[in-house]
Amino acid sequence: ALEGICGGGYKQKFALSGRWEPEMACYAGGEGWQEADLRTAGELARSVIEARNLVNRPVNMLVPEQFAQALADMVSGLPVQARIYRRDELAEKGLGGLLTVGDSSGHPPALAVLRYNGAPESKEVLGLVGKGVTVDTGGYSLKARDSMAGIKGDMAGGAAVAAAVRALAAVGAKVNAVAVVPTCENRIARESAVPGDVIRAFSGQTIEVLHRVGLGSVLKSRPQPPPTMRNAT
Repeated sequence: ALEGICGGGYKQKFALSGRWEPEMACYAGGEGWQEADLRTAGELARSVIEARNLVNRPVNMLVPEQFAQALADMVSGLPVQARIYRRDELAEKGLGGLLTVGDSSGHPPALAVLRYNGAPESKEVLGLVGKGVTVDTGGYSLKARDSMAGIKGDMAGGAAVAAAVRALAAVGAKVNAVAVVPTCENRIARESAVPGDVIRAFSGQTIEVLHRVGLGSVLKSRPQPPPTMRNAT
């Protein structure tokens, strides 16, 4: 029930600080529950919310190296070993597939590895691999207009497997698990605006870019014009 409350109460609340905080407090009453169970449910819910926060983060605030660091930060304070491989290390290790996709954007690719050893006496390891493409325009095979809306969500798999390792570590699960998340951008220009970006205009307002066709209006975003001035496309 607690997991459902937290999940149902989640809101996509954006801040330019890059952080979303759930605004809720849960209280338990009655009988038939134990504090340990609530703590476990709370940690599971938090792990899900951590993944959602990353999926909802704007494209221009989650380039590959930032995403890899965010995954490492997700498990901070828990018995999880986090390792981020940068572009030079990826080249040394021969990860040509990741480099081929990621080098086109100008924001270097990265690889995040999270290791949790909750059962050191066991040789069995649960392996989780999640794709971490923080923006997928299709590259030179540019996606169709109607397929552009969700291009910032192609890293959800990476966020999910990292959140799974976080959950296992937070509840002290007796299992060994490793999450591997290759992350990159699939685009052909480093700084071009894409659907999913959030920018701050001269007026002080934040604007979420949903479609590039509408960027003409972004050009005109400004404080309220004087009565003698009119905006025109």
